[in-house]
Amino acid sequence: MNHPPASVTTPPASLIARWLTENLNTLSGMDDLQIARRFGYARQGTIRQWKSGIHPVPPGAIFTLAEITGTHPEELFPLWAAQLLPPDSKEGKALTELAGRCVRPEAHALLARMKRAGITLSDITDEHLDLLRWMTASGHQRRSALGALEAV
Repeated sequence: MNHPPASVTTPPASLIARWLTENLNTLSGMDDLQIARRFGYARQGTIRQWKSGIHPVPPGAIFTLAEITGTHPEELFPLWAAQLLPPDSKEGKALTELAGRCVRPEAHALLARMKRAGITLSDITDEHLDLLRWMTASGHQRRSALGALEAV
């Protein structure tokens, strides 16, 4: 059986695992062992398993992760929640799409309004996703889209 070379790594499976891999050590200024100790673990294995996606990040870890990285918990929550849904499901795709946009306060306000209105992820259609993309787009993205329409 052929095995990939040791230097080849598989990308993390979930959005939160990818975010942790790309940002945790840099933003926290700590290595995995220091982070593990911050969570009360004696070894760094759990942190590495979160980063690789082998074990899901527990919900209680969000606030500590936010604290040590200087990130708002609201930015991490959609990434964390996406690990709970099958990535190919309609809900998983919707949450993955929104996760990339939920770092701005106006996106959080939009999601809060949806929740108050009783809209769940299972209610979201492709048309809803298009509207959400438009509503959460930056001013530059909207101007570019409108400019492309005017050219037609």
